[in-house]
Amino acid sequence: MSQASDLDSAKDSQGKIGLFEDDRQDLLHIHIPLKYNICNFKCSYCYLGDRKKEVSDSTLTFLDQLIPRIEEIQRPVHVIFATDGEITAVPSLWPYLRRLSHSRSVALVSLFSNLSGNFDSMLEGVELSKLSVVASFHAEQLAKRSKGLERFVRTTNMLHERIRKIVVSFILHPDRLEEIRQEMQKMVEAGVPVFAYPLVSIKENTTTYTNEEDQDVNRILEEYNQSESVNFFMMGGRHAGLKCSAGKNLIEINNDGSIISCFMCGQNLGNILSPDQQAFLRRQETTCVHGGCVCNWAVGFSDLVKSKYVRVDSLYGFVKRKGTDDSDPDFSIT
Repeated sequence: MSQASDLDSAKDSQGKIGLFEDDRQDLLHIHIPLKYNICNFKCSYCYLGDRKKEVSDSTLTFLDQLIPRIEEIQRPVHVIFATDGEITAVPSLWPYLRRLSHSRSVALVSLFSNLSGNFDSMLEGVELSKLSVVASFHAEQLAKRSKGLERFVRTTNMLHERIRKIVVSFILHPDRLEEIRQEMQKMVEAGVPVFAYPLVSIKENTTTYTNEEDQDVNRILEEYNQSESVNFFMMGGRHAGLKCSAGKNLIEINNDGSIISCFMCGQNLGNILSPDQQAFLRRQETTCVHGGCVCNWAVGFSDLVKSKYVRVDSLYGFVKRKGTDDSDPDFSIT
């Protein structure tokens, strides 16, 4: 049997297609976790461990190897830099952002930031029409910095005017809820999409705490996470038995090049860096086998169940709310 027929047989029997042969026109969302623990903030609820001063050479080598492979993918790609740290504090990563933004295969690059660093320098040479930012609002740290709030608002407005999309994520610190509510309303009035997060963290003693049962927190969640103008995501829902697009329209690539369908299930789909190992995508959505997915943002379900909270995020565009009846919402993949 020829090599081509072997590949065709594998596609038919496994319901998969080669990553570099997939020419579907819908976005392939590639989640790239970069863990470097460098940040300008020291939030009391932060889950990061000991801070570092520089990104490791192995991380930069990985990106040097990864980007040319991403550029070979035959469908439009959305690259999501999911960083444990603050990207504006790491100038060695900025050239990779520029390169990705100018790649013909890359339709969108998304990153997360607390807006504490020098955005003007980081954006130099970046194709701004391809850039999206989730900006995290940490009231505790902004209050400790001279003109911290003023700078955050100024940078948000600048990005709102210049880049493709900015969404502001407000962390609901229990001591600053009224201040947070006021700033959220100002953002909404300025046309900036917002969403709210209950304060959830892992403390050093490994105890998980949350304030999502606080009545004031719930009121903010209900008020600001029900907008018709944003996309809806599950937040802490039970997903067993639902169809999931992870592995088909979304993958995660680890720092060794290994591809997994999602970080919860971890199904291996090959290695994007290895010429000897086929890298695959699923042809179809599959049924989620996990009894309680804790993913806060990612997988893009084709069917959604009712949940006490949903995470609102207009950045990724997996699931868009079309209906207006909360008791029987109409969701669709976009």
